Amino acid sequence: PCNLDSWVADYAALYNAAYDRARAAQPQARVLFSFTNMFAAPDEPATPHPAYSIKTFVPKLVPLVGDREWSIALHPYPISLEGLIDARDLPWATLGNLGVVPGWLHATYPNDPHAWEVQLTEVGFHNVPSNYETVKKSLCQAYRNVLGTPGITSFIYHRLRDNPDEGFLKLGLFTEDDTPKPAFDAWLHANDPDHPDCGFELDGHTLVRHGLNSATGAHWYSSRVLPPGYEPQTEQWKLAWSEEPATAPLYECGTTAEDASWLTRDPGCGGAVPLGPVGWIDTAPALGRTELYACAGEGPLDRTVTTARTCLAGQTQTLLGYVAGEPVQNPPETPPPPQDPPPATPVHAQPTFTG
Repeated sequence: PCNLDSWVADYAALYNAAYDRARAAQPQARVLFSFTNMFAAPDEPATPHPAYSIKTFVPKLVPLVGDREWSIALHPYPISLEGLIDARDLPWATLGNLGVVPGWLHATYPNDPHAWEVQLTEVGFHNVPSNYETVKKSLCQAYRNVLGTPGITSFIYHRLRDNPDEGFLKLGLFTEDDTPKPAFDAWLHANDPDHPDCGFELDGHTLVRHGLNSATGAHWYSSRVLPPGYEPQTEQWKLAWSEEPATAPLYECGTTAEDASWLTRDPGCGGAVPLGPVGWIDTAPALGRTELYACAGEGPLDRTVTTARTCLAGQTQTLLGYVAGEPVQNPPETPPPPQDPPPATPVHAQPTFTG
């Protein structure tokens, strides 16, 4: 079994030595902690290949590296071989929900901006004929999620060509005989300057979308791809991808139990699950901008984001910032569903009707 404290101590000693030598030669070098997709997954110290989650390992490691400006390298592989990625992939960190890592870093180390940077230094899909179209779609979705997550500064795809040394895994965008697979088309053309797609059309911005689950009434607000079951609504708001004068970071928060998410300026999400930064919002009014509010009611699903001047009756209102556009009208209050009339009150001392 792998002892956590011993492993962390060895890792810190190696990291500190490497960091000091690298920074001496190149003061701007990024020297990274490297992790797999085990973000909050159960620790496995006694398996043939021991592993601890990011949330277990990093808090033990950080005190041992002093004031060194560490960042994280992440390998957010999908949790299945089918190539599907989903915003609900917790407790793993995948290309579907990769905002959870910078989200947790913002919440855990709010005063250490260097800790908010995440580089995707190795990631890919099992790309075989039965998965070709799924992988092509997932790669485009992955680009949208990466470009919709401030703080992610690289996306290194593994790999360009299938490698027989990787056994049954076929992670390439080309086969071994150099035949391109469908996903190569997405990889090649997503950032075509004449026809940008897969998030590149936002050009240095993020776009927060509102999704509604009509079956449950739950809302989902994110700069990343909405999870299955949520239909995009008309509301969407463009934010800055990086910090600009008079802006503040905006965060997505959620709960797994209610299967919903909302927006806040609080990196800690009030104790809910940080799902990641969604962009930088203007903090001052200006011509062409309107207020963006968070509204919260008593129920866990009763959280909305709106440019309406007021929230619905019984909800609290919090100003998030200012976005382009005009204020909208509040939706009409939903009337209560009709109920059966109560049974008639019996009249006492009157004989029962017998027909």
